[in-house]
Amino acid sequence: MFEGKEKRYELIQELRSTHALQEAGQVDKRNERQAVLSLQRQRRLDQHKVRQNQQGEIEERHQTVLFQYPL
Repeated sequence: MFEGKEKRYELIQELRSTHALQEAGQVDKRNERQAVLSLQRQRRLDQHKVRQNQQGEIEERHQTVLFQYPL
């Protein structure tokens, strides 16, 4: 009878430790996902800035050409 009680206790301890490890793994995955999303967001912002700069340069060149040749 004591052996059965001891075995149940061991199984409960094992379940608790397994559950704790799973929670830790989920937290790690969540943190990793947040990091990836943050990097993606930053990349999109950087690409947007580059496009804006390129568009500004094109508009500048276009205006320069327009003002060089009077109508």
